[in-house]
Amino acid sequence: MKAFRRPLFIFGVGISVVIVLLVAAYFFQPFEDRGPWEITIASGTKGGTYYPLGQQFARILEKLPEIQKATSLETAASIENMQLLCDLKADIALVFSPAITAVSQGDREKLCVLARLYTDVIQIVVRNDKNIRRFEDLEGKKVYVGRNKSGTKVIAEVMLDAMGTSPAERITEGGYREAAEGLIDGSIDVAFFASGKPTNAVQTA
Repeated sequence: MKAFRRPLFIFGVGISVVIVLLVAAYFFQPFEDRGPWEITIASGTKGGTYYPLGQQFARILEKLPEIQKATSLETAASIENMQLLCDLKADIALVFSPAITAVSQGDREKLCVLARLYTDVIQIVVRNDKNIRRFEDLEGKKVYVGRNKSGTKVIAEVMLDAMGTSPAERITEGGYREAAEGLIDGSIDVAFFASGKPTNAVQTA
């Protein structure tokens, strides 16, 4: 595998990020019977790409006359977002496409993909003082793999297991912002970010 470039190595994975809609009978009622809509958008963690996108979508939706209120939720991202849709706690979600399979077939039949937004890349950020040049060098390191219920964690775990790499610690606490801070202060050696570019947290690190 090509050596890590300092300070950032980017591994392209070609995973599409999509907008998913909860298809409820409410949306198919005659317009005059609907009343004002209140829309909840499940976005992602601060420091990532989903979070500001969710906020921007909410601002756009609130300009529509039929929308009374649009709220963007901070979440762990894709996996949690799918569950929020199925639990009727969100109406729209930003997810990476494989996350759709995280819910049952019956739940998937209640959902609809509205649009493809962009392709995510896996960005693996390493501290220069840890002498990490290959993926195998993650062995024995303190690695942020993403929050529980995030797509980042799913991908990071698959990559680590496929390479037979055993970090000293797999860190799941905090979001992208906290991961960037951990890289800066040395409490984290390596961090996985599954996000579009530019990613605020990666730029910070």
